[in-house]
Amino acid sequence: DERGACLFSDCIFANNSALGGIDSQQRRIPANGGAIAGIKSTLLFIRSSFLDNTCISATHSPSRGGAIFAQDCSFKTENNAMFLGNSADEGGALYVFTSRISEEWTTTIHDSIFINNTAQQHGGAIFFSGDVYMIYQTTNLQFISNRAHLGGAIFYSDLVWDEINTLELNYSFENNHALAGGVIYVDSSHVEANRHTIEKLVTDAGSTN
Repeated sequence: DERGACLFSDCIFANNSALGGIDSQQRRIPANGGAIAGIKSTLLFIRSSFLDNTCISATHSPSRGGAIFAQDCSFKTENNAMFLGNSADEGGALYVFTSRISEEWTTTIHDSIFINNTAQQHGGAIFFSGDVYMIYQTTNLQFISNRAHLGGAIFYSDLVWDEINTLELNYSFENNHALAGGVIYVDSSHVEANRHTIEKLVTDAGSTN
């Protein structure tokens, strides 16, 4: 919901789905967030698990966020969050997006594991997209056996980082697969400005894919 704030602690979200489609007034409803979809909200997840959630689009628009879709949100996961077996067209587990008109939002993902998530198109585990400055912090993450067409673990699109935590990232990538970018695929006009950060992330990960 818009402008809401939700705390989820010790929760399990399993076998949920979002289909999208056409409503009674012939409006197209996108398939966003197999378990949770948030817009202009604050979302906090502590020790929560997302298992086998799916987004399957009934329209020509891609489904986004097999477990969670977050648009213009302050978003945080911590304390052993698990994303296992979720699927969508974009962002097999998470789809995090900031719009041109959004305020400044903080995305924080700590102590989380992503296993066997699948995107038919981009971002087997996570799809990040944003046209504005976003504070972005991630540490202590594991990505195992995630798959996508592009970006087996993570897909970045048009991000402009205001602040990114590059210290003690503690990433682990193992057996992620894609046609291009088995670990990370970056599709952004700002890639040169962030090249050092991206290279450090991949180097520190010591990935095997």
